[in-house]
Amino acid sequence: MTINAYLESIHALDLLIETKLQQEAAIREMLTGTQAHYGDGLPRTVSPTPDKIGELIAKLVDLQEEMNADIDRFVDMKAAIKDAVQKLPVDERTVLEGLYFGHLSAKVISEKMHFTTRNVYYLRDKAIGSLEEMLGDTEMFSQISQL
Repeated sequence: MTINAYLESIHALDLLIETKLQQEAAIREMLTGTQAHYGDGLPRTVSPTPDKIGELIAKLVDLQEEMNADIDRFVDMKAAIKDAVQKLPVDERTVLEGLYFGHLSAKVISEKMHFTTRNVYYLRDKAIGSLEEMLGDTEMFSQISQL
């Protein structure tokens, strides 16, 4: 796996976690909006699913387990490359962290750094090249690629 693909994987995993958090919030909202109805003492089912609350809770637990696994993987991947990224010059590090960890567009980064968008892409490519030089033949990069 190349450094660029690795950074893209971290970015995609972070977005996946964010999506799952939104799903969790939606399930929690459904759970708090679900009410039991009591009338003449006879159980009634409004939906075709007899135990909607139970199914929602099971779905919530499964989703939380998936998120925990994704978060563990994200933390491991990010930690594995963090030291190398910290060794980059400030401008290169700022661009990589903004693009891959901060979910910022090149345009937003260029405005914050007072650079052109083209300069942001140049710095990204330069930073990735520097990381490949730092990690290319090291044991650490082979471990990173296996995550």
